[in-house]
Amino acid sequence: MYAGRSLLEDSGQFRDYYRFCFDFSKESGFGVRTLPLEVAKQMWQLTLKDRFHHMDTWFTFLGTQDVKCVT
Repeated sequence: MYAGRSLLEDSGQFRDYYRFCFDFSKESGFGVRTLPLEVAKQMWQLTLKDRFHHMDTWFTFLGTQDVKCVT
């Protein structure tokens, strides 16, 4: 396993990584605090696929709601 990946096992390190990915994924602009839902879903698939085993259920739930963006 790549040494950098093992750092993500630490919850604090993962939180920093997730925050970076979220901020990186936001559209540029002053005060932007949300991600469009489709961008968020793609980011979750990349960052959480091995950590969150209910991803399909979560996406199904979001499809039943009137969600346009995520904070």
